Amino acid sequence: MMTKFALAAFAAAGALTIPVAAHAQAQDEDTMKSPEITVGFTTGLHDLGLNRELRDATGLRADDLARTVGGFAAVDYKLGSNFFTGIEGNMNVGAGSGINYEFGGSLRLGYRGKDGAKVYVRGGYQWVDINLANILGVPEAAVPGDLQGHASDYLVGAGVELPAGKLMLRGNLDTVGFDTVRGTLGVGVRF
Repeated sequence: MMTKFALAAFAAAGALTIPVAAHAQAQDEDTMKSPEITVGFTTGLHDLGLNRELRDATGLRADDLARTVGGFAAVDYKLGSNFFTGIEGNMNVGAGSGINYEFGGSLRLGYRGKDGAKVYVRGGYQWVDINLANILGVPEAAVPGDLQGHASDYLVGAGVELPAGKLMLRGNLDTVGFDTVRGTLGVGVRF
């Protein structure tokens, strides 16, 4: 059910981006260029914010700082001379930590400098499948059945992308439902 909701939110975000880009093209045809596509890899740390809840439920100290690796794809459209809007999707897996996988989509709005550097805010939806056994350091069968093994909520964040030759370096700081904090670093290629 939540997976269908996440995919629907991702599709809706894409549908909203297209009219904004078309409007910008009609207003400023001379500065509007074709969409800029970025594809890349990312790694990060995701503080799931579950330590107190898990300690209260199990009496065990929890290590809920999850390491992730994955990929992303973004499509941006210029708005006027320096502003842009776009859509981004991501998919990450846990690297032996408290996350099995996570994925989501977001809308981006930001400023693009003449050198290609971008600063942006974003908002969307993120689904996180949590590995409670790894967090608690116990076998899967020992995890209490009443504990929820996933989280999904709105994503709010900000980021920066810096050109480095033919590559692009990026950093993001996000929260999922203001319950978690996720920092990521990545490298990508712009088309």
